[in-house]
Amino acid sequence: NLLKKEMKLPLLLLACLTPVCFSDNHLAEKYPFSTTLHEGYYYLYWNFSSTDETIQFAVRVKTTGWVGFGISPNGQMPGSDVIIGWIDGQKSYFHDRFAVGRYEPPIDNMQDWFLISARQDDGYTELEFSRNFTTCDNESRDIDLLADTSRIVYSWNDELPTVTQNSDRSETYTFRQHQNQESASINLLGGLPNPPQIPSDAKSFTVEDENVAVPDKDTTYWCKGVRLSDIIDSYDEVKYIVKFSPSITPGSEAYVHHILVYICDEFEESDLGPGGECSDINNG
Repeated sequence: NLLKKEMKLPLLLLACLTPVCFSDNHLAEKYPFSTTLHEGYYYLYWNFSSTDETIQFAVRVKTTGWVGFGISPNGQMPGSDVIIGWIDGQKSYFHDRFAVGRYEPPIDNMQDWFLISARQDDGYTELEFSRNFTTCDNESRDIDLLADTSRIVYSWNDELPTVTQNSDRSETYTFRQHQNQESASINLLGGLPNPPQIPSDAKSFTVEDENVAVPDKDTTYWCKGVRLSDIIDSYDEVKYIVKFSPSITPGSEAYVHHILVYICDEFEESDLGPGGECSDINNG
């Protein structure tokens, strides 16, 4: 975005907040992308290679039972391409499954999700696994990963499945229904695993709205108008914006769903100041 004289204008920030903090561990150092799916219970990490068209996930879930994760066509369980994994003693179990309906997903005939590692510590189960963007499943049961928003489904149960050894040496697994099953919308392929280096002469500024108390409801849209920093609000030279990044108080990451930034040319001085719910500001 080119910054010229017209940039001497107010800036409008709109943040979508959801009442749902973040656990620091070794996975955060290994994976460049991460999000809290359920505070205190379910953390997701990932990285991808556009060259190899592969994606690697890690989940850290507060349970010693089974863990479910997958891609859904619409955020619901039916039609989802999922995995279920768990650790029982020294043995780990991991299966690529397809959710036909709202019941235990059968094991897929073609296994296209691959377990990398499984471990437990401090009451958490960690699974690392990978898959290709496109799996070429002959039964068309897998969902391709695209450079777009993916609907994630995830679940867990604190009880381990029952494993029965059959006479043909195969195994049968019996599950109790998930204690928790939720969904989220994430752009898994929208980041840069190896972002370009910021120029050494680049300058930055931060726009914040401090001490925002998130209302007790599913979704809140919060608006605030501010003036641009003097760092870029000058006319002496052309400037370029080379990076936007969120500035979120540690522990509050899970509350922020997205942030929109607008350049406005019709703001009055009275439009600036403390932020508030967008509906209140628009009707005020």
